[in-house]
Amino acid sequence: MFWECIAEIEISELQFRMGLISVGAKGVRSLHGTDIANALKKHAKKDWGEVHPLVAAANEFAVRTTGRLVSRHRDRYGRPFMVITEGDRRSTNIWLE
Repeated sequence: MFWECIAEIEISELQFRMGLISVGAKGVRSLHGTDIANALKKHAKKDWGEVHPLVAAANEFAVRTTGRLVSRHRDRYGRPFMVITEGDRRSTNIWLE
């Protein structure tokens, strides 16, 4: 179920490449795949979630350059987690806070 939710993500209007997607061990055990899929869709469309305005501004600059992109979302139980796309756009990692 977990990976099926991730594998079926369809993102229209992708704003940048996300590369290989990985989920930290705590996230695999604790987060529902649908919550991760929803956060990845938002992240890919430049919806940075609950980040500080300075982080959002840095993300907007980083989309046009090679900077790291960071967004913060919550799962269905209110637990925060981070979505981080590396500057080279080869990988995106999901980390439970």
